[in-house]
Amino acid sequence: MAVALDGGARRLLSFFGPMLSLRAHVLICAALLAALVGLAAAGAALEASGALGHPEAFKLPVLVLFVALFLGFGFSTVPVMVKLVLGFQRRIGNQDVALVKAALARESRIIWAMWGVMAAGMAVALPAAFLGGAFGPEVAAGCAPGPGRSQGLLVAAPGMTLAELVRGSTVKIDLGGRKPPIHTVAGDGVFDFQVPGSGLRFERCRYYFLSTDSRDHDRIEGMSIGVSPAKLTRAEIDAADAALTARLAADGWLAGHEVYRTEEDRQLHGGKTEGPPGWIWLKDGVLLRVERRRMDEAVRGEDLATAGEWIQFVELRRRDGYSGIERLVFEPWSAPVRTDARDR
Repeated sequence: MAVALDGGARRLLSFFGPMLSLRAHVLICAALLAALVGLAAAGAALEASGALGHPEAFKLPVLVLFVALFLGFGFSTVPVMVKLVLGFQRRIGNQDVALVKAALARESRIIWAMWGVMAAGMAVALPAAFLGGAFGPEVAAGCAPGPGRSQGLLVAAPGMTLAELVRGSTVKIDLGGRKPPIHTVAGDGVFDFQVPGSGLRFERCRYYFLSTDSRDHDRIEGMSIGVSPAKLTRAEIDAADAALTARLAADGWLAGHEVYRTEEDRQLHGGKTEGPPGWIWLKDGVLLRVERRRMDEAVRGEDLATAGEWIQFVELRRRDGYSGIERLVFEPWSAPVRTDARDR
């Protein structure tokens, strides 16, 4: 039986073939490293020059190529390291030491065994990367990789008690064992957000910040929810606002806009009698504001129409007691999407 196994092992090793020389493996390793550095430099130069008309279309294939080169480089370092270590032992005269002698005789097996361990790690890591969004649609669209799977559902609205918040949500709500009065409740990660009593649901949100009523610290007064899974370009944040407008209208929310009732007010707004709609909405006594925040620093001379990295977030308040509610009129949405709503 032992002879049969040894023969099978020899046939397996002969199938894979002998290792190349140390010089050949060093050249392969250096070539893959140069390709990695060159790909990154070439991509940055092409994007900066504007030679790529739609660079976002190349991001996913380039990412796949970059990962393949990185993995190839990692695998190529194994025979280089093994051959260097064993060659050093031979050079200093240790080739007859039992452990070194055995390793020299099994150099190819050691390399294949290390490659096998690395391949096993890849078999775990690559599916996890796919599930985590590393190769998801956000990357194909030119956005940052997605944040991964949702950790649960947050069901919250102004007016709810903290007990109702915890009871109705599947995402873990960290009250920190605090005793009343609790002024704020916050968290981050990846979660879905549902407005109770509404069909409106946001998937893979990134943070929530809830404040309690100053007169009743057991009840939610206001909320801010980061609803963008990743940073967006100016065009993408405009598209996200337009998409959210359509969802709000379809769910029965009323679009609000300011009415400039005094002459002074109209003069302050360039003679207009009312402001643009689409930035604040009303349903069942809950106000929802659609907001955005720029995440990078402005650059002198940039094109304001296209510059910046943005996130979308929503703020919710009760209509009762909302400051400035007398200036707002709410109507069913019928106007076209306005991209100048941020300039109100």
